[in-house]
Amino acid sequence: MILKKMIGPLKIVVLLLMVILGVLAAYNIYSFGYRLLLGTKYAYLGGYATHQVNEDNMAPEYKKGDLVILKKNDIYKIDDTILYSYHGSYRLAKVVDYSNGIYTITDNLNSIEDGYTVNDKMIIGYTVESYKNYGLIYSIITSPLSIVFFMLAIGGYFFLTLGDRA
Repeated sequence: MILKKMIGPLKIVVLLLMVILGVLAAYNIYSFGYRLLLGTKYAYLGGYATHQVNEDNMAPEYKKGDLVILKKNDIYKIDDTILYSYHGSYRLAKVVDYSNGIYTITDNLNSIEDGYTVNDKMIIGYTVESYKNYGLIYSIITSPLSIVFFMLAIGGYFFLTLGDRA
């Protein structure tokens, strides 16, 4: 009797979980396809991309393992924190000057070479939001292997509930 009362709410929880997994799977497929088709490391959705911070050059504001949301812009303002391509990797830095399409940047460790400048093609976007210590979890959730897991979980749910539809 108690078990029958619990099945209704349990089905609702499982259905909500399936909806969440479905949304994550759809985002993962979009992101994977975007990066694969365009040959880029970052997938934009509505002008926004995500990045897991991989060094502490902008600490304490952005630390290794944080997740940042980036917005692509045509022109970046002084004091914007941008993600840019730097010798084969990606780093965060603050814009200190802009002139004739060239940005002068700095970071909190003064680790950028003197005279190093950045142009628009090197910039991924500027930070609009930061989630502390969430980068690893996010990268696991959005990895290509997770797509397979989400699809198996969704398929398993529908397979196990086939008898309920009769």
